[in-house]
Amino acid sequence: MPQTNEADFQAEIDSLQHRVTELEQVLVRQETYFETLHTITLALMNKLDVVSLLEEILRRAAELLNTPHGYLYLVSPAGDLLENKIATGQFQKYMGCHLKSGEGLAGKTWATGQPLVITNYHAWDGRSFQHESDNFGCVATMPLVSAAGKVVGVIGMAYPPKTQDFDAAAMELLRRFAQLASLALENAQIYAAAKEELAERQRLEAELEASLVEAQQTSVLLRSIIDNSPDMIFMKDSEFRYILTNQTMAKFLGKSLAEIIGHDDLELGFSTEEIFGNPAKELRGFRADDLEVLEHGQAIRNTNNGAFRADGQWRILDTRKIPLRDATGQIIGLLGVNHDITELKTTQEALRQNERFLHTVLDGLPWLIAFVGADNRYRFVNTAFVKWTGSHRQEIEGHNFTPLLGEPNPQKVQELVTKALAGHQLTVETTSVMPDGQMRHLNINYLPVYNKENAVEGIVLAANDITHLKEAEVEQANLQAQVVETQREFIRELSSPLIPLANGVVVMPLIGKIDSNRVQQIMETLLEGVASYEAEIAILDITGVPVVDEQIAHALLQAAQAVRLLGSHVVLTGIQPSIAQILVELGIDLRTLTTYSSLQKGIAYALQHVASVKKQRAA
Repeated sequence: MPQTNEADFQAEIDSLQHRVTELEQVLVRQETYFETLHTITLALMNKLDVVSLLEEILRRAAELLNTPHGYLYLVSPAGDLLENKIATGQFQKYMGCHLKSGEGLAGKTWATGQPLVITNYHAWDGRSFQHESDNFGCVATMPLVSAAGKVVGVIGMAYPPKTQDFDAAAMELLRRFAQLASLALENAQIYAAAKEELAERQRLEAELEASLVEAQQTSVLLRSIIDNSPDMIFMKDSEFRYILTNQTMAKFLGKSLAEIIGHDDLELGFSTEEIFGNPAKELRGFRADDLEVLEHGQAIRNTNNGAFRADGQWRILDTRKIPLRDATGQIIGLLGVNHDITELKTTQEALRQNERFLHTVLDGLPWLIAFVGADNRYRFVNTAFVKWTGSHRQEIEGHNFTPLLGEPNPQKVQELVTKALAGHQLTVETTSVMPDGQMRHLNINYLPVYNKENAVEGIVLAANDITHLKEAEVEQANLQAQVVETQREFIRELSSPLIPLANGVVVMPLIGKIDSNRVQQIMETLLEGVASYEAEIAILDITGVPVVDEQIAHALLQAAQAVRLLGSHVVLTGIQPSIAQILVELGIDLRTLTTYSSLQKGIAYALQHVASVKKQRAA
C-alpha cells in the first residue's frame, strides 16, 4: 500500500509539475502576446510603417507558435486576388505570389472567412499548384477581418511533418495575432485616409489661399483698370442704387466714391429731365433704360443720353447697359458704361456741315463730277453729272461703275478707271453723245483719292465740257488761215511792188531771192500794172536780187515779151558785173531788152523816152 500511495503521489506531483509547466508556457505566451500588443499599439500610435508592423506581428507569432514558417496574404486593392506580402521560413520563396478566391488553404480561408487547420498538408489534395512541392505537416490559417466584417487578408503558420499540431490554445493565439494584423491594417487605412484627407485639405487650402491671392490681385487689377478707364463704369442694384462706380464717373459728378455708393440718381442730384427724359428734346433718360434692362433682361444701347457734368457742361453720352444675374439666373442689377461722345457728335455735325457745303459747291459747278469707290461703285455724282446722263441720282449712286457719259469706247474707260484705282492720275479727251444726240467733247480727269493709310479708296472723275473750246479752236484755225493768206498776199505785194513813176512809166524793184512762185507773181503784177497804168515803159530793177540763174533770166525775157504784146517794153536795171558774167556764161540773149546798170539811168531813159514820144504825138 505505501508503495502504491507513493507512486500515486509521485504521479500527482508529475501531473502538477506538468500543469505548472503548461501554465508557465501560457503565461509566457500571454506575456509575449501582451508585449507584442504593446509594441504594436505604440507603433500604431507612432504611425510606423504598416509593413514593418505586419512583419513584427508575423515574427512574434512564429516565435510563440514555435515555428519558423509563416506567411501573411493581403487582399489586392482591386479585391480580386490575395498577394503574399510577408513571409518567413520556407514561405519566403512565395513572396509576391497571388492566389484566387478558394485557391489553396489561404484562398479557401479568404472565401469562407473561417479559420482552417490541415493536419497533413503534404497529403491534402486542396493545395494550390504553387505549393505542390511543399512538405509540411500541420498548417493553420486565420482570416484578417476588418471592423466592417470584411476579410482583408489571411495569416498562416506551418509545422514540419510529424512535429506538433495546432491545438485550441495555438489557434486562439493565432486568432489574436490575426486581430492585431487586422487592427494594424485598419489603422493604416484610417491613417492613410486621414493623411490623404489632410493632404487634400492642405492642397485645397493652398489652392484656396492662392485663389484668394489671385482674386485679390485680379480685384486690384480690375479696380485699377476700371478706375483708369476714360469711360464711366457703374453698377446698380434692382432699386437703382449704385453699388459700384469708378473714379471717372466720380470726377464727372464731382463726388467721392463714398458719396455715390448706396445712392440713386435723384439722391446724387441728377435732374428729373436727365433721369426720366424729355420727349421734346428727344431725351429718353436713365430710368427708362434701367427699367428695360431689369424687366426684360436684354442689353441695350442709347447714343442720345445726356447729363450735366459737375462744372455745368452738358455732355452727350453713349450708354451701354447689361443685366447682372445671380447663380440662379435671377436679375439682381445692371452694369452700365457711359462714353462721352460730345466731341465726336460735334465733329460729326461739323463733318456733315462740311459735306453739305461740299455738295452744294460741287452741285453748283458746271463740271461733271463723280466719286467712284474702290469697290467700283458710284458713291457720289453732282447735279451736272446727273443732268448730263439724263438719269436720276438714285439710279447712279450705289450702283456699279459704268461709263454713263456716252463714250464711244466703254472698255477703254473701264481700263482708265482701273489704272486710276491703282494710283495713276490720268487726263484724257473724248467725245460723248448726249441723250438728245448732240456730240460733245469732254476733258476727263481721273484723280486717285488716298486714305490715311495711303491706300487708294476711290477716284474722282472730273469731266469738263470743252465743246465750245473745240469750236473756238476750229474758228481760230479758220481765222488763222485767213490771216496767213492775207499776210501772204500782203507780203507778195510788198515783195514785188509796182510803182507808177510818171505818166507811162512804172517801176518794179525786186528784192530777195526769186523762186518759181515769185516769178509767176512778178509776171501777174507786172502785166496787171502795165495794163492798169497804160504804161509804155516798165522798169524791172534787180539791184536787190542776189543771184540770177537761167530760170530767172528766162522768166525776165518772158515778162518782157508779154509786156511787148501789150504795146510796151521792159527796161532791166541793176545788172551787176557778177550777174552780167553769169548771164553771158549761161548764153542768155538779152538783146531784146533795154538794160542799164542802175535804176537811176533806167528811170532817166524812161522819162526821156516818154517825153520824146509825147512830142512826136503832139507834132
